[in-house]
Amino acid sequence: MNTVALEGADSETLLVTAEGYEELRSELETLRKDGRNRMSERLREAREDGRTDDNPALYDLFVEQAQLERRIASLEAQVVAARIVAPAADGIAGIGSCVQVASQVEGKDAVRGRHGSGVTEVTFDGLVLLGAPGRVMTPRPASEQLVAAAASRLAGRRARVADVGTGGGAIAVAIADACPGAEVWATDTSRCAVLLARANVRLHGLDGRVFVRHCDLLEDVPAPVDLIVANLPYLPASTAAEHPDLLVEPFDSVFAPGDGLGPYRRLVDAARTWLADDGGLLLQLHRQVLAATRAELSDLGAALDLGEPVAAAAA
Repeated sequence: MNTVALEGADSETLLVTAEGYEELRSELETLRKDGRNRMSERLREAREDGRTDDNPALYDLFVEQAQLERRIASLEAQVVAARIVAPAADGIAGIGSCVQVASQVEGKDAVRGRHGSGVTEVTFDGLVLLGAPGRVMTPRPASEQLVAAAASRLAGRRARVADVGTGGGAIAVAIADACPGAEVWATDTSRCAVLLARANVRLHGLDGRVFVRHCDLLEDVPAPVDLIVANLPYLPASTAAEHPDLLVEPFDSVFAPGDGLGPYRRLVDAARTWLADDGGLLLQLHRQVLAATRAELSDLGAALDLGEPVAAAAA
C-alpha cells in the first residue's frame, strides 16, 4: 500500500493511491465485522469455564481485544484523513516510488535523530524527559499531583523514597528534582521502561540519588523506606475496549486482571514490610492520590479488597 503523511498547512492529510485507499477500507471493514465477531465468540468461550479473576487465557484475549480496537481506531483515522492521488509517472519521484538516497546507508543514524528511533521528548512537572510512545507509558499531567503530595510529605528532609512502577522515571526524577534530600529507588517490571528511566536520570544528572531497578514492586529496594509512591495499573482488563484513548499505551501499564486492583493490593501488603515506622504510602487511583501511614495500611488494604478505596487522609 502506498501512503504518505502530507507535511505543511494540512498535516492531518494522508496521501494515498486509489489501490492503497481500498486496502485501508477493506481491512477496516473486515476488522469491524469479522474481527469483532470472532473476538466476541472467543471471549464468550473463554468465560464459559466460570473463572474471570484468575483466567490467564481470558486476560490474553482482553489484550488482543485492545490491540484489535487500537488497529480499528488507527484505520478509521487514516480513512478519514486519506486523499487519493494518482501514482507518479515513470522517472518521477512521487507516491508509490521507490528511491535510493545517496546518504541512505551512511547517514541513517542521523536520520533517526539524536535520541534514536521511536524516542520523543515529553514535559512532566516542568521537566523535559525522554519518552517512548507505545513502549513505555507516557506520563500524564494528573500524576504531577503525586509528585506534589510526595514533596509536601518530605518537606525538604532527608528520606528514602520508592517509586513503584516508575515507567520512564518521570515521577522519580520529578521527586528527586523537587526534594534535594531524597534518595529515590525506582522500580519496574518492564526492561524497556527501566532503560528509559535510567536515560532520564542521566539526562537530569541525578545518577547519585536516583537508582532504577528491574524488579517486581519493592524487591530490590533497601529497607526501610520513608515514602512509597505508585501509579500502577488499576483498570480491569475486561474494560480495555472502553478506553480507546489508553490503547496506545503498553497494555500491562494500564490494565490488570480481575477488578484491576490486584497490583495495589500486593503493594499494600509489601509496604507492611518495607515502610519505616513513621513511613507513608501514596497511590494514584482514578486521578486522585490516596494517602496512608504505616498504621493505616490495614484500613487501605480492606478498602481495596472491597473495591472501594478511599483516601485515608489528605495528602
